[in-house]
Amino acid sequence: MHDDNFLGVKLAVRKAEGAFRMLRPKSDAVDFSSNDYLGIVRNDLLKIPEGAQHGSTGSRLLTGNSTEASVLEDQIAVFHAAPAALLFNSGYDANLGLLSSVISKGDTVLYDFLSHASIRDGI
Repeated sequence: MHDDNFLGVKLAVRKAEGAFRMLRPKSDAVDFSSNDYLGIVRNDLLKIPEGAQHGSTGSRLLTGNSTEASVLEDQIAVFHAAPAALLFNSGYDANLGLLSSVISKGDTVLYDFLSHASIRDGI
């Protein structure tokens, strides 16, 4: 039997368990969770052009979200007539992120042994 609302149910369970997380805009709070140990990204003395990538942040989920990434995701969603879109750094990250989030312990997954290793890693 196929459940058309499978992902909706998964999201509802995450929300009920307090495990649902969302991307939020960057904040000016002190950053203790990225690789910017010396605060170089926030150093105004460096005169780095506005919008230029200039340092290592944490994951988008924790500290690295940007307006530019959110706008691009919105444009991709509109282009594909989808309710939302999510950017990943690579196909490997996409397979790992999606599959490890959707599949639960006890689920059975059938996959082709010739599939890319990232699919196996995600499973």
